[in-house]
Amino acid sequence: MLLELRLDYVDGTHDMVKSDSEWMCSEGPVLFNNVFVGEIYDSRFEKEGWSLTGYDYSSWGSVEIAVRPTGKLVTQTCPPDRVIKTVPPVRMWTSCENKFIFDFGRGFSGWVRIHVPCGSAGDEIEMCFSEELLKDGELDFKSAGGEKQIQRDVFILSGRGEETYEPRFVWHEFRYVEIKGWPGKMDLSMIDGREVHCDVERTGSFTCSEPLFEKINELFVATQLYNM
Repeated sequence: MLLELRLDYVDGTHDMVKSDSEWMCSEGPVLFNNVFVGEIYDSRFEKEGWSLTGYDYSSWGSVEIAVRPTGKLVTQTCPPDRVIKTVPPVRMWTSCENKFIFDFGRGFSGWVRIHVPCGSAGDEIEMCFSEELLKDGELDFKSAGGEKQIQRDVFILSGRGEETYEPRFVWHEFRYVEIKGWPGKMDLSMIDGREVHCDVERTGSFTCSEPLFEKINELFVATQLYNM
């Protein structure tokens, strides 16, 4: 991590905080992440209070100094990715393998957020994603990367009561999500979709007397946003 944080004070003075060899690090709850494939998050490794003053980090280790990247560091010019809206599921059913399948009614980019009422430490909840279904109602993974690149997030419970989870380092394109390993019964209130893309400003619109053209334009705009 390359960091330079400038603090400007009202009296005109300033401080500079920079990343260096004196920084400390520790294993966290994100065990694996790949922007397209998914994330594995083990909440048993969460460090409660780590970002607050007075935290005891004496058990943490020293950072490793990496080889400096080549090239010139430049400012990011596009707006950041953000959660644009929350999408509720429209229906759910149980698959032949006793997995819960949720339909959000339309495809979008982002991830899902789950609310787990209770569970035991070490319980694993697996979420798999697709854009289409097979004829038997199971997920068609060929529609979203194929069998060799199944979009999959795994949340491992801490066992400390009610827990809420949503990934931070992934990006899925999906309409359906399949959940297995859930501790107990599920309903529509326990999950919602989080639509995520570059927070670009809308600068134009299109309307006409032909509904088909308006639908084509709507799909085109959605496709552009979900690939940003």
